[in-house]
Amino acid sequence: MTEQAARPPLAWGLTAIAVISMAAGGGGALAAGYGSDSLAAAFATLFVVAAALLSVRERLWYAGLISAGATFLMLLLAYVTAGAPVAAGIAMALVAFFGAILAAGNSALGVAGSMLSLAYFLPAATSTTRGLDLARAVELGLIGVGAGLVVVGVLVAVRAARGRSPNKAEKEAAYAAANPAPLAAIASSLRQRDDIFRYALRRSVALGVAMGIFQINSNHNVFWIMLTMFVVLGPDRASSWQKALQRSGGVIIGALVISGLSQLFPVEVMVGLAVIALLGGLLYFQRNYMIYAAGITFMVLTIFGAKDANFTGWAERRVVDTLIGATIALLVGYLVLPDRKGRDDASAAGP
Repeated sequence: MTEQAARPPLAWGLTAIAVISMAAGGGGALAAGYGSDSLAAAFATLFVVAAALLSVRERLWYAGLISAGATFLMLLLAYVTAGAPVAAGIAMALVAFFGAILAAGNSALGVAGSMLSLAYFLPAATSTTRGLDLARAVELGLIGVGAGLVVVGVLVAVRAARGRSPNKAEKEAAYAAANPAPLAAIASSLRQRDDIFRYALRRSVALGVAMGIFQINSNHNVFWIMLTMFVVLGPDRASSWQKALQRSGGVIIGALVISGLSQLFPVEVMVGLAVIALLGGLLYFQRNYMIYAAGITFMVLTIFGAKDANFTGWAERRVVDTLIGATIALLVGYLVLPDRKGRDDASAAGP
């Protein structure tokens, strides 16, 4: 009973906000005539809102402005480095390094560190900005972050309409005391060369090399391997093992489900089921990562498989690539600047 009560709630609010955010950014770009390129604006809006919501909850407007500016810069960086292996590798390494310090260092923008790393990683790894001219890329970025700020503004207005909490000032003071400013967190890790610094370097080297390799030929297999590495690489061995097992399990479940259903339903029905799977996965984002990964896997495999109705073929490749990526991420955790505490409890962190 107690265990049931301790479980995180289903993320109904987060799911609804994610759908609204992507609809706002993507819909705005579609209305402006950007066609399939509108996906970049939809992702930008999602990153702005998610980074704001998941970081400084007591100062949503402040987090929204910072995440909007950072997301726009990440999109431009993805555009500038598209098709340039060395530049993209260096950019990914730097973004991964500072994002990891913010995410693992308990800074005031902790979760935003991961989201903003993703804001560069996804456009760069999916070649979303490749082929666009600079003006078009800037316009899409502005539409996306503008829509994100509108959504954040609406959320701020809704909170204000509900009334100011009598102890809001105390909450903000406590939050600021417990969470150092982003620049302070980065400076502290750089000075101390602590385990957070070592984790950031591991993530930086692994993802930087992977991004450089991907930019050479944009191979789909490299993308899936790199995506798994992005998710699995944790600040310690125990968290890396946990994420590796959960992600691998979720991908296998999603692949099996889509392979089975694709034998029964046409492509049009599979696309509808993919939307349901995506929403279902988002609902379990905070409660069960394996279910979340299964839902996302179903959706992504549908995007690729719908082109030639070869869902099973894509599913098989995705499972293999995920296992390879998880293995590489675990090896990096053991071989590249392993965390000092991990040496003492390595046996406890195994599968």
